[in-house]
Amino acid sequence: MKNTLFLLLLFCGLIISCSNEDDSSDLNTLDSNLVGSWNTSEDLSGNTYTYNADGTAVYENHYSSTETDIYNGAWNIVEENVLIAYYPDPDEEWDDNWKDHPTMKYYFEFLNDCTLQLTDYNNASDIIIHYKEGEDNCYDDIKEAREYEISFRGYSSSEQQYPMVITYYSDDENGEVSSTVVNTQTNTDVGGRQTLKCYNQIGFKYGTSDNGETIVNNVSIKDVKADNVIFNNTLLPICKTV
Repeated sequence: MKNTLFLLLLFCGLIISCSNEDDSSDLNTLDSNLVGSWNTSEDLSGNTYTYNADGTAVYENHYSSTETDIYNGAWNIVEENVLIAYYPDPDEEWDDNWKDHPTMKYYFEFLNDCTLQLTDYNNASDIIIHYKEGEDNCYDDIKEAREYEISFRGYSSSEQQYPMVITYYSDDENGEVSSTVVNTQTNTDVGGRQTLKCYNQIGFKYGTSDNGETIVNNVSIKDVKADNVIFNNTLLPICKTV
């Protein structure tokens, strides 16, 4: 999935298999379309199930933004359209008879090349959707909103406070830009911080009536989910609106 952020700032200027050999599946019995990694979330940010062509499987449980539990197992197709998979705990002894009591058992159906529908074998009302990873062509048309934190710092008069209007901008899935206005006052140190959800565009501007005494000289933008600063500038002078 491609996600490009355009800044509208107003500037001047080896996976290990645990299966035994006799658990290897005949490739002819496996649906080749299932081979690959499938995510539980449409934006590919969820947990991942990987079905390898040799019959091994890997389940990655991303239970936090920094930690992942990995379970190595096996998978197979039975009854022509039933997917079974086995994911023992890391300290659990491998069960050679796992096919008789798999960890998961679902009827499967491809809604398209990139979307897999799984229906619980014992409960037809329990339906989940998984999404193919590593296939950019599947998601070119999917737009994803992300949260970004935009912050700025600068300085102003140490003798007098001035009204200051800060306007933050972000866009929606249709590219329409909306604004959020914050009214505040200048101090010796000035600054602001706002978390915005956007698709491609984010920015801000500020306005004062201080005869040029307020200067913003640092702007930073952080991807909230990744907890990663994607933009930081301390060199370019920042224009204001009066």
